Amino acid sequence: MVRVYNCHPFSSQLIVPVQHQPDTFCCGRDALFVISAGCKIEAFTVTGAGCEPICTFASLGKVQKTTYSEIGDYLATIEEKNKVFSLRAYLNWRKCPAQGKSRVGIRMVGHVLQAPFKGAPKDQMEIVEVPLSEPPVSISCCPVKGDLVVGCHDKVVLFRLKEEMMDGGSPVLDFERFLIVHVSLNLLEVAFCNGCLAMITDLEVLVLKLEHVQKMESNGQQKTPQEAVPVTKDICKGEAATLSYGQDEFVLFQSPLELLGEDTSGSGVSVSLEWTGVEDLTTEMQNSLCLRQLLYRRFAPDLSHVYSVEETSLHSLQLLPMYSTGDLESESHPGGKEKQILSLFCFFSLPHVGYLYAVGNMVQQLSIYNYPEKAKQAVLSPQFLHVITRNNLQCYTVRCSAVAARDKDPEMDTNNKACPPFFMPVCALRMQLFIGLRAACHSRNNLILLAKAEVHVQARHNESKKGSPQNVRAITKTPSVTSEPAWNLYCLQMIPTVQLCKEMVDYSKRYKDCSPQSYVHLLSEAHLMLKAALLDPDRCNQTDAEELLSAFKENCTQLGDCFSQFEMDDFHLTLPYYKMSGMSLSELISRRPSWENGPQKFGNGFMYYLKHSVYEEIEEPLSADTANQVLHIFKLAEPTQIPHVLCSPCMRNVCLRTAWDHLERLAAISPSALVTLTKATVALRIEDPQKYQMAMERYTETLCEQDGAEENEEETPQLLVDFWEAMLIACTKEAVIQVLLLKLVSLYIQRTARKLQPDRTPLKTVEELINSCGHFGTIFPWIHIINASGSHPQGPLQDLQKLQSILCGSSINVKSVLPLLHQLPEDASPGLSIHVLCGTRLGECERVTEQLLDRCPEAVLSFAKCEMQQEKQPLWWKKLLPELCRRTRGAGGENRILVSSLRETLAVVATTLQPLDFLSMLPDDGVAPFFLPHLLQCSRKNSIT
Repeated sequence: MVRVYNCHPFSSQLIVPVQHQPDTFCCGRDALFVISAGCKIEAFTVTGAGCEPICTFASLGKVQKTTYSEIGDYLATIEEKNKVFSLRAYLNWRKCPAQGKSRVGIRMVGHVLQAPFKGAPKDQMEIVEVPLSEPPVSISCCPVKGDLVVGCHDKVVLFRLKEEMMDGGSPVLDFERFLIVHVSLNLLEVAFCNGCLAMITDLEVLVLKLEHVQKMESNGQQKTPQEAVPVTKDICKGEAATLSYGQDEFVLFQSPLELLGEDTSGSGVSVSLEWTGVEDLTTEMQNSLCLRQLLYRRFAPDLSHVYSVEETSLHSLQLLPMYSTGDLESESHPGGKEKQILSLFCFFSLPHVGYLYAVGNMVQQLSIYNYPEKAKQAVLSPQFLHVITRNNLQCYTVRCSAVAARDKDPEMDTNNKACPPFFMPVCALRMQLFIGLRAACHSRNNLILLAKAEVHVQARHNESKKGSPQNVRAITKTPSVTSEPAWNLYCLQMIPTVQLCKEMVDYSKRYKDCSPQSYVHLLSEAHLMLKAALLDPDRCNQTDAEELLSAFKENCTQLGDCFSQFEMDDFHLTLPYYKMSGMSLSELISRRPSWENGPQKFGNGFMYYLKHSVYEEIEEPLSADTANQVLHIFKLAEPTQIPHVLCSPCMRNVCLRTAWDHLERLAAISPSALVTLTKATVALRIEDPQKYQMAMERYTETLCEQDGAEENEEETPQLLVDFWEAMLIACTKEAVIQVLLLKLVSLYIQRTARKLQPDRTPLKTVEELINSCGHFGTIFPWIHIINASGSHPQGPLQDLQKLQSILCGSSINVKSVLPLLHQLPEDASPGLSIHVLCGTRLGECERVTEQLLDRCPEAVLSFAKCEMQQEKQPLWWKKLLPELCRRTRGAGGENRILVSSLRETLAVVATTLQPLDFLSMLPDDGVAPFFLPHLLQCSRKNSIT
């Protein structure tokens, strides 16, 4: 669902002063190339004041497609002359004179250092001819390394950009063809970025990744220098199979399909590599590089809006990198840092829907863009998606910075830092009218648009709709224009990020009262734009960085206010946003509205932030005014927390007389030992011996009453448990740590076994203990599966999760826990989880495997993936595989969980063992059709390796 707002992402609209009617154009960073039908190429510098002409030169043929590479500063073109298509690269074009009368040197690729090219470098433009065995259909440049990629009918040719030193010591650029990727697809467009190769056909998308073998092995993945999957025999990929029932008016298309990550190998697309270039270099690359499929998606043609199959095909393929330069927390100049890819994104579009995927550290769909009318082209940038239709320019927000922020900072989504989620609905910021839009291109802070408004309507050329989409594409012809169109080339300058964010904040205020969700959504959009600008090395210079960082902190304050005031499920985000704002507790309290009587003034989010700050974060004492305000807030919102507040070191400047009055009222309403002891402490500080004596006498009476209650209830007060947990967080002595761990484990086991609830809400949740204390470990995924299999109506108790967390950590001595396990029977999920955790920590993986197969087979595979690694990996086939075969056969094939586990185990073993070893592990009386596909997979992997 796309939300629609009305902001202004463009600050100016200028006309590019071209001399001839533009036929096509391309741009990148600060360069713009406009190509006319007469083979004239005009080059411009794109600045804040518009487009300034640099030079003019001629191409050798009619330019069909073009791209520019900032790395190497070259222009690559697909040209057609006498019905012959050629690929050319224009180097040193900036040395052409403005009038276009320049010296030009033409050479073949790879001939840069041969005579007569040796000697001093020439002050002239060079055209490099790149021969190809097939006509090119698409070209792309790597924005990181400058490599050139050429897409042909069913293959992609990769050229490496390299520098050669001439005799005079000046470097000369050249290309080296080093790899050809053959695919069983009819390609339309290709894109390439830092080893990631994307390609589209009419209705299919495939994204591949070239990776070093060492990197693949470190991730535990299969070493496959050439990973090839045969094409399916039922229906050829990308082609339609015609039904033959005596008539040929029907076309059958394959059903839509989406495969991500490891599942992409099942796409049925055949991919093979052909290494070319220097022999020794090729051998080295063959041994060190391998191919992995990241994403495959197949669409059915969308005939709901149009009537021609040709108009349903994919377009606007793009790979967008985001770099790790720029720093959200410092004001240092990032421009000098070397660019390193932080995250990578892939965009492609159908006529009415666009798709954005992350293909870097994770492979996942981020956003779907539904256009109100047919899109001709879409251009992606780190901050926006620009879509052109026939008469409209649409500007959408993107989620790239949300992913990049999480890839950059491991503290994201903790108590310290937060970022809006990438699955947040996208929004349309602006829809702007243009007449006859034809093409668009993004250049740093500018968007270039080509518009041609035709005087007369073209006559539609009707062709038969029979046949496949490829056939329709081939036979459809563009009719000639009846008269010269009126044209313009626009340069739209993007508004500064800080100014646009201020406009969005002002715009959002109209929703603050009627629709808080929309208010928070717009503030989150502004947050992501600021984050994208701070991560962009082209935008974030020294002056801009200071302004952007200031706006970013102000936006964090606004988001913190939202989550602190509104009743929202994720109110806990108040804490990280307030932390990122850089404001102190005193500053945040002083800027809030006047404190009126009534707890409704303080939302859950603000109280969550306040308690965390007072109890854990703040070490320096608050001023007297601030401390008194904090005490007043707790008096109105949560009076039972007053004793805890007064015990905090930061509250030492609080008014003690006021504190005593609050404690007196609390003791009358809810007497407890803690309240009485706190009163005694305050009496000592105000030097009133009488009050201290009375409080201590009352404390003794309260303790006796509580001891009697404990003897009856046999339950430890939660206040004492909170104290033990707090001591465990702060303690550094190993002996004391073990005592505290054993106390807590004993208590958690007792409460879990008897299903006892604490007498009050625990001060710390299990998530907070994991984040703040190293003795509590992250709960293993397979433990969550065991918990989910239980029948407790409210899910696992907090005490059970804390117990599991301690056993998942590395601090507890597991042997000391064993005498306590008799309280938890194994036949229930809580007891089973604790017993298998102890067995796992003691290295008894075989026994644990049997326990899980008996009690909770759905957790077996997750357990194996976590525990049967490295030196324990042979347990996959020596223990788990035979057990699963035996039990599956005994269950008669009716136990779906066991069958599914057996399939996944076979898939793992097939990629690990040699074929003969794998065959020896299979049961003699097994069902051949069940095991044969895995044996074939094992043989195929072995032959490829």
